Amino acid sequence: MGKWKDKAYVKKYNRDYHARNREKARAYSQRHRDRDNARRRERYSTDPAYKHRVNLQNSVSYRKHSIARLASSRPLDRTKNRQSCMAWRERNQDKHRAARMVKTALLYGRLERKPCACCGAPARMSIAHHEDYSKPLEVIWLCRVCHKSLHQGRRFLVRYPTLIAVKEVT
Repeated sequence: MGKWKDKAYVKKYNRDYHARNREKARAYSQRHRDRDNARRRERYSTDPAYKHRVNLQNSVSYRKHSIARLASSRPLDRTKNRQSCMAWRERNQDKHRAARMVKTALLYGRLERKPCACCGAPARMSIAHHEDYSKPLEVIWLCRVCHKSLHQGRRFLVRYPTLIAVKEVT
């Protein structure tokens, strides 16, 4: 394998090159700004996964979370976090059991991840939503944004063939 096929090497080389040639890189970026923006707009309009990621990164909650994470300077208290997780599991045994069963089924291929039933985001971005925890492998696949809006009580459109077309959460 040549050194240019090694992604880590190429990444380090590019980082070093841009550090050495900062002004040259800035001038190149300014010269090609229109072309790059046009490419981004084209990709945004044709690639649903890219559009979803951009919308998620531009959301207020994402930015607040990122800023808060960077601003926190205190070290993680792992014992307190572990106790909190154990307490949640104790209170929500059915939810934890269902999530574990879905994870295991995905691992062994008994369950297949599907695109978001609401917006059609790719399968790799979907998470399992349980309507009934007593049936742990009967799930609706939703992206994080749609899953959050479902739990906040908003209406959402479902394109999942076995479900009702518009679902109202009460």
